[in-house]
Amino acid sequence: MSPQTPVQKNKSKDFYDLIRRIGECKSKTDEDAIMQRESMLLRALLEQPKVDKHKIKEIMLRLMYLDMLGHDVSFGHIHAVKACVEPEVAIKRAGYLATTSFLNETHDLMILIVNTVQRDLKSDDYLVVCSALTAIMQLVNDETVPAVLPQVTELLMHPVAHVRKKAVMALMRFHQKSPQSVSHMHGKFREMICDKDPSVMSAAVCALHDLIALNPELHKNLTSSFVSVLKQIIDRRLAKSYDYHKVPAPFVQIKLLKTLAILGAHDRETSKEMYSVLEDTLARSDTKNQIGNALVYETVRTIASIYPSPQLLAQCALVVSRFIKSSNNNLKYIGLNALACIVNVNAQYAAEHQMAVVDCLEDSDEALRKKTLDLLYKMTKPNNVEVIVERMLAFLKRDGDKYSEQYVREETASRVAELSERYAPDAKWYVETMTELFVVAGDVVRPSIAQGLMRLIAEGTGDPAADELAQKSAVNAFLKLFNKPKLPLVLLETMAFVMGEFGELTGQSAKVLMDTLVDAAEGQAEGADVETLILSALAKIARRNGGGLSDKARHFVEMNMKSKCVEKQQRATEIAVLIAEGEPILSSVVQASAAEVDVDASLSSLNQYVSNALANGSKPYQDKVSRDAAAAVEAEARARAVESRVKANASVVRSSTPPTFERKQLHEPAPTSPASSTAPSAQKNDLDTFLSGGLQAHAISATEQPSRARDQPTEVHVDEMKLKLADALFGDSRPSTRSKEPANAFTPPPRGAPTMRGSTTAPSATFDLLSELAAPSANAPPPPPAQSSGDVFSQIDLMSLTPPKQAPPSTTSPTDANRSLSGGVAKGGGSKDPFADLFAK
Repeated sequence: MSPQTPVQKNKSKDFYDLIRRIGECKSKTDEDAIMQRESMLLRALLEQPKVDKHKIKEIMLRLMYLDMLGHDVSFGHIHAVKACVEPEVAIKRAGYLATTSFLNETHDLMILIVNTVQRDLKSDDYLVVCSALTAIMQLVNDETVPAVLPQVTELLMHPVAHVRKKAVMALMRFHQKSPQSVSHMHGKFREMICDKDPSVMSAAVCALHDLIALNPELHKNLTSSFVSVLKQIIDRRLAKSYDYHKVPAPFVQIKLLKTLAILGAHDRETSKEMYSVLEDTLARSDTKNQIGNALVYETVRTIASIYPSPQLLAQCALVVSRFIKSSNNNLKYIGLNALACIVNVNAQYAAEHQMAVVDCLEDSDEALRKKTLDLLYKMTKPNNVEVIVERMLAFLKRDGDKYSEQYVREETASRVAELSERYAPDAKWYVETMTELFVVAGDVVRPSIAQGLMRLIAEGTGDPAADELAQKSAVNAFLKLFNKPKLPLVLLETMAFVMGEFGELTGQSAKVLMDTLVDAAEGQAEGADVETLILSALAKIARRNGGGLSDKARHFVEMNMKSKCVEKQQRATEIAVLIAEGEPILSSVVQASAAEVDVDASLSSLNQYVSNALANGSKPYQDKVSRDAAAAVEAEARARAVESRVKANASVVRSSTPPTFERKQLHEPAPTSPASSTAPSAQKNDLDTFLSGGLQAHAISATEQPSRARDQPTEVHVDEMKLKLADALFGDSRPSTRSKEPANAFTPPPRGAPTMRGSTTAPSATFDLLSELAAPSANAPPPPPAQSSGDVFSQIDLMSLTPPKQAPPSTTSPTDANRSLSGGVAKGGGSKDPFADLFAK
């Protein structure tokens, strides 16, 4: 038998066999099958009434292995929680480890974990306490922090340093999860930085770093403490066990340097306290290994972050030069990062490393080249813009196919354009540089960059001589580029625009320029935008040529007049019409893009048109303010008129004294008086006047009213009559304002009787009600002039009712009978229902 391996010695045979079988799997399917069998086996073991405690630890480990491989182990969660309660330390620690692996801070079993942790935090065994602290750091939430905070605070005074360190880490975790719960504990972190054990001190430094990052001003007085701790570390006052590759506590040093960088930023007095220790840290760092280089890099970043010291910055520049010149790409990368930090403080320290940085563009490491481009962008000044832009363009030429990704080319092209525009020594250099940029990277140049170049060429810089030189340089360079077989679209657009504006500066004839543009449109242009610009350029060249087009240009225009693209068709048609009109019209319409145009802001050319319109009766123009003011005045006048009519209507209703009304069954016909029977036309006209003008416009003579003796009515009687009239007109469809009558109070009218929708009352009863309401009192004064009604009945929507199917007999003439209530003449002849037009839509 082969000797037992360390894995077999420390783990059970079953666990070792599980790992071996998983390692020998050839596919994911085989692995899943093994894990499914293992899951079923563990489930069966845990479901036994009595589980051997010596196997609990192994079962927890195997469950965690299943969970790590993505299989469901929810059946074991409760058993992991139970394992935390076991008195044996090994099982308890395995239970805590499994619980933190299975559960999260919102799990339902968290309440059981909190109770267990509270008990274990008071244990005399420091291993149990440490296990509980580790678990609560993983599972803590806003609700559990107050429950365990008192016990964790007491552990800061524990005699075992490892427990104190864990307690500091737990408090820091509490601050991350629930800052308001531990806001009063900041003083405890200050105390723990003075702990005699370095591990507790380092934990306190990490906690204070996060607190200082949130509020540096509150912890400025800790600067001397941090400086003292850093001084002791670089003086090797700590035990050898804290060294890493012969560097004393490098990770604690890095955390202290980051903390000092925050405290010293923009603070001269605080920065002065740390100058000495930073200089010692930079001088004593060992750059023969990676951790020493990391410490040097962090020191340089700290020096660049605090208030600048020329002496320290000079030392940093020397260290950075060693990084950049190193053959190790990792050191080159951190050297470029460090130099970028120094450049942000003082760019003069980068001047001596300029060529070394530029050489990094030739490296095959893409990350290094991208970082070099970032640094060159920060280093560019007016005195070195030509060298840096030239190297960037060379980078774009070389990286066109195989080295760089698309986004790197886009970013580089944008930075070349930005630096050229910002630091260009003259317009000629700018035009030449942008032309070369379009040639080497036209596929990634943004359209806004081309627009900027066209605007500069057209408008110039204010210096006529320099502008003319730049324009000549641009058109000559573009004329040569037309001979290339394939050009980017953005460059073609720019070339078409410039040739149309300044093509005569090349000294070539108009025919040559036109033929060159047409050849470019037919051979290279693939978009409507380019062809429309070429059409505009042809029109501008034709204007300078006296309105003539070459044969190729004329054919190109005629072809585009039949194009399916609306924009090209319209532009070609306009050009053909303008050329047909002659040179004067063409010259007056087609202007250069940057030509100065006199604009008549008063639009005096429209004066004659306006005069003729006013003479024909048009209204004068009013601006928006005047229109709004006139509308407000008109609305206010209408409101006052309506208010006055409402008040007049109310006074007429109160002054009228209609006779009392005797309650009758609505199905009974109303009594007919001799006056009403002999004068139906008069009664109809009175009803017309009442419905169209209201009560206040209605005046009925005493001889036209039924001769019945009535008492003087009251307002209650008037309201009652109004309600009865509403019942007569609307019936059950009217919203009820009083209790309904019993069912036997209404008798349906006989078959064939004329009715209205929603009403069970004959029209004659309705006329009687209207006549009684409209009858003025004997003592009432004469009514005011006719106005629109403000009475309650004026708001009744009679227009929504259905006209009766049969009109009452009439003895009036056909002409009167054919008139509607509103005064119009009915279309049909013969007898006419008085409500016919009233209810017509």
